[in-house]
Amino acid sequence: MNNKLYKKLLWGTGFVIVAVILTLFIMSQTYIQNLVYHERLNQMEEVTHQMFRSLEDVIDTHWDEVNVQCNYLYYTPLKTDTEFYRYLKKLSELSNYHERQIETVCRTYLRLNGCLSGLRVIWDDITLQDEVELARARLYHAQAALLETQQTTGKEPKRDG
Repeated sequence: MNNKLYKKLLWGTGFVIVAVILTLFIMSQTYIQNLVYHERLNQMEEVTHQMFRSLEDVIDTHWDEVNVQCNYLYYTPLKTDTEFYRYLKKLSELSNYHERQIETVCRTYLRLNGCLSGLRVIWDDITLQDEVELARARLYHAQAALLETQQTTGKEPKRDG
């Protein structure tokens, strides 16, 4: 009788030990998964914040470029469509120069990181009509800024030339 009792006791103890080990294993896995999840979530939040900061910097840079172009358009009397076309062509040439710079930087970065394959930068097609509309928007923005300056200061701004 004692043998049967000890056998049952050993089986019961073994079952409890296995149950405790499984419970601890499941709890540790859950804990590790939660830990990894929160760590990844924190990393994603940090990356997102960095991307937004970078995006804000890029947007600010582009607005600065727009302001420069608006001021240039405002203070440069483009009287004919030919002069305007020449101005847009000059912008296009400068843009091509900028594209070659970007390709050079990208190619150097890729080579430094072990990628020796070819590189091609693909830009969206922009028509002359798009450029004209963009320039017109810049002009209107510059005119609005000038009017706003005149209204707040009550003075006529000085013009060069």
